[in-house]
Amino acid sequence: DAVELEVRDGRVAAVHEGAGRTPVPDGAQVLLAPGSTADALARTAPGTPAAVEDHARTSAPSPFSLALGAHLVLVRGGAVAPVDPSDAGNSALKA
Repeated sequence: DAVELEVRDGRVAAVHEGAGRTPVPDGAQVLLAPGSTADALARTAPGTPAAVEDHARTSAPSPFSLALGAHLVLVRGGAVAPVDPSDAGNSALKA
């Protein structure tokens, strides 16, 4: 179980059930909440104020030299998730 909150202009724009199903619209952020956190966030009403801050953190012995993000899930359960190159929304594979 998971919930995704789409945040735009400091407010929740939409609440979606499931993980990795929400494309990230321009000018928005999508927050993924799994497990018991999903249960709490599923009751969030669109229009609710939301502030998003992100910070890179690691327990790695050396600092990051690369950060990678995507509109899809890259790692699931500690293993690389399959990537479908025919996914129309996957522009990184076509660039």
